[in-house]
Amino acid sequence: GTVMVECPDVISDIDGKLKALHRTKLFGSKVTAEKVLVCDCVEVHNLPPHANSQSLFTYFNKQRRSGGGGVAVVKVDEERRAALVSFQNYKVAERVLERRHV
Repeated sequence: GTVMVECPDVISDIDGKLKALHRTKLFGSKVTAEKVLVCDCVEVHNLPPHANSQSLFTYFNKQRRSGGGGVAVVKVDEERRAALVSFQNYKVAERVLERRHV
């Protein structure tokens, strides 16, 4: 079977610990582990012409309005009328994606 473990804290020397784990057996079975990257940002498309980084920061920083909160960075691409909004916590990005934004 497969198990995914989420660690709330940074693990020092994660690569060394993963190598040591690969040499370990659990109940006679070889154990494998790997780092899984998570995304802490959302891409926003079809922005209105008046949208800018400050208005997007304000919108996505309000949990009640957008499901967001804890915005780290907003990067607007005016030519594409799109933006990347990064959050301090990846779970916020997941929550934002659960909502419809018009």
